[in-house]
Amino acid sequence: MLVRNNSYKALFYGNAQSIPKQNPKISSMWFAKNDEPFDHAPIETELNIKFPELFLSFIKECGGFYFDHSCNYSYPCAPDDMSKSLSIGFDIVDNKHTKNIKFTLFDGFYLPGSASYYNDKETLDECFSSGEYDKELDGRDWRKLIPFANDNGDLLCLDFNVKDEPEVVYITYDGVDIFPALTSFERLLIELDY
Repeated sequence: MLVRNNSYKALFYGNAQSIPKQNPKISSMWFAKNDEPFDHAPIETELNIKFPELFLSFIKECGGFYFDHSCNYSYPCAPDDMSKSLSIGFDIVDNKHTKNIKFTLFDGFYLPGSASYYNDKETLDECFSSGEYDKELDGRDWRKLIPFANDNGDLLCLDFNVKDEPEVVYITYDGVDIFPALTSFERLLIELDY
């Protein structure tokens, strides 16, 4: 296990130990365990892919969502304000213009094979299976886009269309488009902010 949740704090082990050094804020962020049932093995078999250990370990231990209506707080969240969700900032190039995106993690992360995964995967399938958005896919196999976070309908997905470690892509339904966002899930954790 590369990540363990200890009293809502992420502890990193093995190859992941360098993440808090690269993003010191991550040691003070609040996280909840993800208790949503999931089974990623059939997805790996069907698509002939292998999920990164860091991705599965972190989301299981720290990707959970918790909301108490009486207290109005969520996880993952900032250390000093439990109602303030974490976010990831990244740049995309849209029509030759660079645009900064702030992706809020109000609902946390979810694992492949969970109910949230299948809900967003169904939306992806409905959108891309018709061939109407082949230009936006830019040669990608849409089945190898694995959603793991949702911000008001926009998605972050692991893109297994690359040969090495999957990249993180941003899919927006505002005009339907796909943009490279981060080079890896580890890079996402390094960029995590509040």
